[in-house]
Amino acid sequence: MDTTSIGDDTTGFGQVAGMSETITVVIVPLVTGLLGLLTAAYLAKVRVLSEDKGSEKMIEIADNIKTGAQAFLRKEYTYILAYVVVMVVVIGVITTPDDVVKTLLCFVIGAFLSALCGYCGMLIAVEANVRTAQ
Repeated sequence: MDTTSIGDDTTGFGQVAGMSETITVVIVPLVTGLLGLLTAAYLAKVRVLSEDKGSEKMIEIADNIKTGAQAFLRKEYTYILAYVVVMVVVIGVITTPDDVVKTLLCFVIGAFLSALCGYCGMLIAVEANVRTAQ
């Protein structure tokens, strides 16, 4: 009998044997990741975005750079999206049927979060640059 199956390994109503270890393994990185996000948001707001942007000319140049950075990311992410779609197909083909949904979900979530980090990093870099130049 397969003891790893949730349906066959229940210990009581709503309880699964071995699940507490799994929850511990997931909770620690989740909490530290959220603390990291909160720290980054706080530092971005307090140490970068609260500073003066400078003169009108500097703000105009920074806005143009920001527009260019967003256009670059839009174009780059179009190519990356095509790559992700191809990789989803490849992963779907080579992964065992039992694990394919979990594997694909993890890959797509990872790709999305990676793109989100890149976008946020680019935006905060542009905002920081104008304040550094001031």
